[in-house]
Amino acid sequence: MDVGRSISFVFQDKKWIEKILIGGLVTLVIALFSWTLIVPILGGALLAGYALGVVRNVRKGEPDPLPEWTEWWDKIVDGIKLVVLLFIYSLPGLLITAPGSVANALSQGEGFGAFLGGCFAILGMLYNVVLIFFIPAITIRYAETGAISAGLQVGEVIAYTRDNIGDAFIAVIAAWVISIIAVLVGIILCGIGILFTGFWAMLVQAHLYGQVGRKGSVSTDLAAPQPGAVTIQEQVHAEHMMMEEISSEEVEDATADAADDDSIDA
Repeated sequence: MDVGRSISFVFQDKKWIEKILIGGLVTLVIALFSWTLIVPILGGALLAGYALGVVRNVRKGEPDPLPEWTEWWDKIVDGIKLVVLLFIYSLPGLLITAPGSVANALSQGEGFGAFLGGCFAILGMLYNVVLIFFIPAITIRYAETGAISAGLQVGEVIAYTRDNIGDAFIAVIAAWVISIIAVLVGIILCGIGILFTGFWAMLVQAHLYGQVGRKGSVSTDLAAPQPGAVTIQEQVHAEHMMMEEISSEEVEDATADAADDDSIDA
């Protein structure tokens, strides 16, 4: 896990100023129109989709993983699907805290109801803390396939996280620390700098996730074949050869039949 590379990769792109500027302006539009519903959703999805491009490019080993700002609608759809996936995973945490919130409200924050509410709140918080360390695997599984269903394969997500727990832990903690630094630097830059430093921190996080994905593929079609196993290419070749043999036999039979008919007519 090369954290330094994740921090600096943005600035090694020839058009990094333009790309960061666009990302920061999108963030500004989201902030200005935060009172609406559609702009934050579409804008946030656009940024998420762009970050997914970084994850995919890093995972594939692209020398310049920072994507171009093209195909905006595709990025929006991509980002929405990822947000929906992460929301599904957050539902258990909401369901855990819901009874406690109701009990706390009914007791007006006093007595056993308040105690029960606090217990459920702690359980919900613990779930969310644990979930954070599974987000890299969830994101990578979706980035590989573009299918929400791939990210919902809980067993695969758990297995991948378990096999790469060291890298996942580093990625999560590093992303968290860098986000704090980005906010502080943004505040120093007259406050408005947060728009750009925050976007940069998102890209750093995406690069870290991409590194995790590059070290351990979770796609079955990318896994190395086991010794003695028949690959898909070998199966296709065998089927092709079989079809050629069948076609040759059919041609020979047709030729023989035609020769017999000619002899009979003679």
